[in-house]
Amino acid sequence: MRFKVGDTIEATFFNKTTTRGVVVSIEPRFAIYNKVRTKPLVTVREEDGNIRPFDSSYVTKVIEVSRATPTPYNSFANYKYQTEIDYLVTGKRNVLYGPLPQLAVHFLSQLPFEIHTQLNIYRLVELYKKNPVGLISCDQNVYYRVDSKRFKKWIRANYHRIVNTVKEQTNIETEIEEDYLQEYWEDVKAWEWEELHEKLC
Repeated sequence: MRFKVGDTIEATFFNKTTTRGVVVSIEPRFAIYNKVRTKPLVTVREEDGNIRPFDSSYVTKVIEVSRATPTPYNSFANYKYQTEIDYLVTGKRNVLYGPLPQLAVHFLSQLPFEIHTQLNIYRLVELYKKNPVGLISCDQNVYYRVDSKRFKKWIRANYHRIVNTVKEQTNIETEIEEDYLQEYWEDVKAWEWEELHEKLC
């Protein structure tokens, strides 16, 4: 079923409960389970104002189609850096200082393009070392001081090269999902054995 950000939809869950709301985001997901790709994660603002995320497979009806053009999905759009956590600090005017990945994500979050995958740190470092546009200095090969305007232009020109390909993102998310499922079933087996042990004793 096709719908977009801004549309009003209805979803029905396994327990037959339903919800209605306006779609506020549609997050692509790439993990493959039993040869089927995971459906996108939909977040809606329900009629009572609550924000609720769920698998898009639960959507059963599009109630109202929004005429507004949705903002392109950017997987970095909600990134907000905190100086004390990410060491991303402002020094002189138009100068930023911090680890290269945090600097990159800061500017990736501002791009008005469709970006569905995550940052590929290894490719970022490799490409930037070959062409360090805007670099002022580098401390301990970790903390970069950059001219923010020039670095921002470099990110804009190279964003498609420093994020994961769909195949790379699929492999990463599939591995995470498989690890999660393995841990889940190990916990289930341990719980079942504990119950059996209690009955026998």
